[in-house]
Amino acid sequence: MSGQGPVRTASSNSASVRAAPSGAATTARSKSSTVPAGSPGSVPGRRGWRDLDARLLGVVGRLTERDRLICRLLDDHRVLTTAQVAEVGFSGERRARMRLSELYTLDILDRFRPKAWGNPSPFHWVLGPLGAALVGAEAGLDFGDLSWRRSLVHDLAASQRLAHLVGLNGFFCSLLGSARTRPGCRLDEWWSERRCAREWGEVVRPDGYGIWTEADTSLPFLLEYDNGTERLERLAGTGHVRGVDVRGFASADGA
Repeated sequence: MSGQGPVRTASSNSASVRAAPSGAATTARSKSSTVPAGSPGSVPGRRGWRDLDARLLGVVGRLTERDRLICRLLDDHRVLTTAQVAEVGFSGERRARMRLSELYTLDILDRFRPKAWGNPSPFHWVLGPLGAALVGAEAGLDFGDLSWRRSLVHDLAASQRLAHLVGLNGFFCSLLGSARTRPGCRLDEWWSERRCAREWGEVVRPDGYGIWTEADTSLPFLLEYDNGTERLERLAGTGHVRGVDVRGFASADGA
């Protein structure tokens, strides 16, 4: 991860108020399955939240800082593809696939493949139960305070906004990947749509917020990501800003 630079997400910003980590569906299924957990044909094997504390202690020593970063990113941004994870922290997709499969076996991550015509879709990765517990432990939350949605994998796989979310996350992952190969460049901030909504409410409604730094110059920016499905009038409406300081502070009085 050297050369990437800091990415202050909600997990690493002690001044921000964060929700409890979101888990992922953990119903058992075959490791070779390409359908979400709980689909017909699933087989026993994954244990959900059972013995969570003991299981986390059993695997935490096998996790790297890169593994922890992946978990924090997934907690903040919900879903990443294999290619996106590779861009953030690996030398290639093959190495990323190997490590992601190991984290899946450990219940750190969960995964699904959305239905698509033609070529098979790539794996999409979300937090598994132990990944959610790890992020919770780093944030100082008790296991009993963790927020877990058993339907997360199903909800994302069926969501009409999945392509939008994956494309949005891909933009920021590309910035992280670029920073790894360009000395003096880094992505200092990457906020999700949910965090922007918490910070700014209805004042401005971007899909994301970031700070890109090159040498001594930093550029705060708001991002509205579109797959070509929105009318220009609506995009202009979502981009209406009223007194927002994009360095992280908002004012509704227009000052």
